[in-house]
Amino acid sequence: MKALARILIVVGLLSSVVFQCAREPKIVAKVDTMPIPLEELRRAIIDQYKTRDLNKVPPAVRKKILDNLINERLLAKKAIEVGLDKDPEFVQEYQAYRQRILATNLYDEEIIDKAVPDALAKKYLRWMQYNVKGYVIVVGYKGSFAYHGDRSKEEARKRAEEVRQKLQEGVPAEELVLKYSDDYATRQKKGQFLSYPIGQYSPEVDEAVLTSHANAIVGPLDSRKGFLIFKITEFAPRTNQLKLDIDLKLIKRRLANTYFSQKTRELFQKFNDEIRKRFHVEIKKENLTKFAQIIQNKSKGRQSLENLTPEEAGLVLATYDGGQVTVGDLIDAYKNNLREVLYGFSNPRMGQRSIQNHLNMIFWTRVAEEKGIPDKPEVKLELTHFYYSKLAQYLEKKYLQPKIQVTDEEVKDYYEKHKNDYARSDQIELWVISTKDKKVADKLYQRVQNGEDFAKLAAQFNERQDIKRWNGYLKYQSRKSIFGSVVMRAFELGPNKIGGVYHIRQYYYIIKTGGYKPKKFRPLEEVEKSIRATLRQRKLEKAKEQLIQELRRNAYLYINDTLLRNLA
Repeated sequence: MKALARILIVVGLLSSVVFQCAREPKIVAKVDTMPIPLEELRRAIIDQYKTRDLNKVPPAVRKKILDNLINERLLAKKAIEVGLDKDPEFVQEYQAYRQRILATNLYDEEIIDKAVPDALAKKYLRWMQYNVKGYVIVVGYKGSFAYHGDRSKEEARKRAEEVRQKLQEGVPAEELVLKYSDDYATRQKKGQFLSYPIGQYSPEVDEAVLTSHANAIVGPLDSRKGFLIFKITEFAPRTNQLKLDIDLKLIKRRLANTYFSQKTRELFQKFNDEIRKRFHVEIKKENLTKFAQIIQNKSKGRQSLENLTPEEAGLVLATYDGGQVTVGDLIDAYKNNLREVLYGFSNPRMGQRSIQNHLNMIFWTRVAEEKGIPDKPEVKLELTHFYYSKLAQYLEKKYLQPKIQVTDEEVKDYYEKHKNDYARSDQIELWVISTKDKKVADKLYQRVQNGEDFAKLAAQFNERQDIKRWNGYLKYQSRKSIFGSVVMRAFELGPNKIGGVYHIRQYYYIIKTGGYKPKKFRPLEEVEKSIRATLRQRKLEKAKEQLIQELRRNAYLYINDTLLRNLA
């Protein structure tokens, strides 16, 4: 059950940032009879341009992103024409995605919305219009998370008031952090935060900080970590204002996973138990043991789980009102990720958890359908976008790619024309001694000249840490080496030479070179696979572009220029 909760939270965080829509979606474009809602375009622009302020997005960029959506619809329409919407792999992937989206939205309605008060989430939406920077000093007491000593709470309070007084007197916050703060994590950052960390303390602390102002001193505030004292250095409006419904949803999820995590878990457990009782689930433990044995036997024989006998595929792992789950059902459901089945059902105990999670997704989807979640405008939009974008990908994968051929002659011709791209740079072997002291460097150079073992001196006297780590022996280095100027001096010296003293930035260097490996071209046999992949990709992109142009010529395209122009 916990696993399902994690899945729903993660999927929700990933998918929820994609789309939200108005009750009556406006249409910004049409491809034949396939509409492109205005909100879909807005979301695409926000995701690609990384800003919610659409005034900052040039009209040409908006038009280009809309063109990409139009092209996607055209490719999806072609995919439907050639029957890819009936492809079993596509159908399975779409249904799995639909299940996750419906379950996630049900989780929002039944768990998140009940765990986190709307009024509080809306407060956070207002507070988060500003980015708050500053410093925090944590004064712990016995029993607080940040402190493990015997200091009493009253002693800590007095110490925290002392910190506040010193901040008011102008003592630098960084100095006070090092002297007073008991929290290791904040001390490592010298107490500084570049964006106030919502979810780390408590709603009361958040409100005190997020309703303050620049140069304010906030606290002491009691928290799980101890007493907190903040010095606010910057309180400025965010460039990307949070005002969409989806931002409110994300805020509620963050609060549910931090301050309201216990309530969230309780609500989830209660709701999940009610669903399982309703469907009268019966787990077939004996058959789970048999399935685990099948997996072990298949693994030993290096056989695929897809090669099951009818009897093995028909093994019933669980029953519930209105259905059952067989081994074959699981293989079909996880065809694109059979490792999940191999791992999740490899022993009976893990199998019970895995079959419960599988059933939970089925039940949550059914309840979501009963509650009309598939009819919610934002869910419709999200699923429609996934449907078309995934079909466009399948057209490329299963319609265009099989037609692409790359001949041996094309590979050879490309190799000859780009031979330098497949050349190994020449390399030189070297040992290095580094020191920041010129006098020490001069003495070491003299000792080397007198015949002392360079390798032993390099192992003993190197001061530059990344060279010292190798005891001064850098092996063979190319001209693109991370040791830059040092290696270039070695190439200037030539093989089997000693040179110095070189002053490069803050170090003085003595260099000894060894062998030299000249530039060498990698043979065609070694790079053929890479070249073939490059040529295939180029041909695929060209074929895709040509197909799009052909589809555009034969399609009815409509763009609402007024909506596009006034999008911001």
